[in-house]
Amino acid sequence: PLLPRLFAGGTQQRRKPAQLGKVEIVDAGDLVEIQKFVVDAVGLAVVAAGHQPIDPAGNGHRVEIFQHAHPLVALLDIKAVEELIGQDGVPDALLQVGVAEGFPLAGKLGVFPQQGHEEWLQTIRELKEKYPMQYDKSGLSGPYIMEELYRITDGKAIITTEVGQHQMWAAQYYKYTKPRTFITSGGLGTMGYGLGAAIGAKMGRPDQTVINVAGDGCFRMNMNEIATAVRNQLPLVQLVVNNHVLGMVRQWQTLFYGKRYSNTILQDKTDYVKVAESMGAVGIRVTSKEEFAPAVEKALKLNTTVLIDCQIDCDDKVFPMVPAGASLSASFDARDLQEKEQQ
Repeated sequence: PLLPRLFAGGTQQRRKPAQLGKVEIVDAGDLVEIQKFVVDAVGLAVVAAGHQPIDPAGNGHRVEIFQHAHPLVALLDIKAVEELIGQDGVPDALLQVGVAEGFPLAGKLGVFPQQGHEEWLQTIRELKEKYPMQYDKSGLSGPYIMEELYRITDGKAIITTEVGQHQMWAAQYYKYTKPRTFITSGGLGTMGYGLGAAIGAKMGRPDQTVINVAGDGCFRMNMNEIATAVRNQLPLVQLVVNNHVLGMVRQWQTLFYGKRYSNTILQDKTDYVKVAESMGAVGIRVTSKEEFAPAVEKALKLNTTVLIDCQIDCDDKVFPMVPAGASLSASFDARDLQEKEQQ
């Protein structure tokens, strides 16, 4: 099974049968049933036999690989893998999968021959069926927006994001097929990052469709750069997932802080369509599922800078979710919340 971290999303095709999704946002059921692990990943696949839990990064995030009938596939940080070699408790049979020619670890690790692993693939198919990604399909929502973007672009667009719920939906529901097609701000979580990144991506890859996905809160941080895109005649799409709140923080306040909302309910009167038009771009407003696909198709045909303002509900949430300080096995989704409320 392949469980890339956020930045490794394009290193393995989401269409491949072995892909389970990103490790941060995969369902806990997958992790429990497959006896998985928490790792620092950059897309390097490593196979290891069962051994005692180890902590390669020394940061308390233990990598637990349990005894299993099959070898277990781990995604480890390259530097962490180098540090593991020769350590006590790490099997000498640690094998690297798909080592590129000239890769610095090639001389240290044996290359694992390509195999089919049909039993593993069948297990993964069963897990995907048992723990599917689900969301409310009754109206326009973040997950629906990303699934439609994937369908319309055939997964070939460069997607940049800001930071928040829209960022997670972009990671979950757009099936990336190539490296450097999901460009996002990770560690520092920089609101305002995405539009500048989209401008840079379009300048570097003028032949590619480039779409920046932003929440309305993030877009306000750097929306003046629409003028920069227009000035440079860049045909890119700025998609605003507009829920009139700071969605991710508000989600935490809803679920863990008794709905005590502090500085997260915006309800701004800003008309982003008019903002785009004032800077020379085209502005389109979308309020329903039926309006979304035609808006995106129009934006891609116009060959200019286009902003699409997508109005979604402020209570839409990102699932699965992991409580602060908990392990991935403690993740939950909307169904778990409903069951808890019924108890």
